[in-house]
Amino acid sequence: MRIVLITILVFGFAGAIYLNHKRSRLRAAMTQLQKQVGAWEVGDKSKVVIAHIPVAEDAVPPGVDNAYVWQYRLHLPANYATCYDSTSGLVKADRPGGQSRGSSSSGPLKEPEQSLVTMALIETDGQWKYCTHLGGSSSVSNMPADFSIESLDDFVVEPVVNENEIRVFDADEAICLFRLREKVQATDETGKTKNELYRGCAFYLFSQERKADFNAWARGQRKSMEATQP
Repeated sequence: MRIVLITILVFGFAGAIYLNHKRSRLRAAMTQLQKQVGAWEVGDKSKVVIAHIPVAEDAVPPGVDNAYVWQYRLHLPANYATCYDSTSGLVKADRPGGQSRGSSSSGPLKEPEQSLVTMALIETDGQWKYCTHLGGSSSVSNMPADFSIESLDDFVVEPVVNENEIRVFDADEAICLFRLREKVQATDETGKTKNELYRGCAFYLFSQERKADFNAWARGQRKSMEATQP
């Protein structure tokens, strides 16, 4: 029941997000998106374009003890088949991978689309949860039981864009939309450091056609997502 409640909260954070790719739903979502943040002309529609969206003061609904929310406006080109990879618990500092990974994908877009992307860390009853919403997909996962956020200054926080910033990416890139991690590496029950792993969460976006390369990179089988890298 609690997971259902948190999922509902994520939808509240996300605002006007379409539920599927039917044209009528897309038009309704775009109308609402333009009302919220204004019209947005993308110069090169073959690129992935990401802009920062301010989070409204009333975005956090009642019943949440603490919350940190990041929200972007996302342009995806035609023929882009969206994949995302979400990791919570243990993450790596400069590439995908870690523990407690989840992924989702969708078919190629018939035409360019825009949507909102939301990442949130919320605390209810002493438990921190990591929530994401992209397009019609949402995920909610628990952070470690003793994980706590007193101040974001205690963490390395890497949003893909900052306030008043717009970034442009090639459609074949893997894009780290968000990463938050502790500044020191995680340890096991005996106090031994876990190699390259930090407690935190991360959210990557990439195209379906690069999924095999992305997964090889996440597994440490190559140094980057580029297929030419050993």
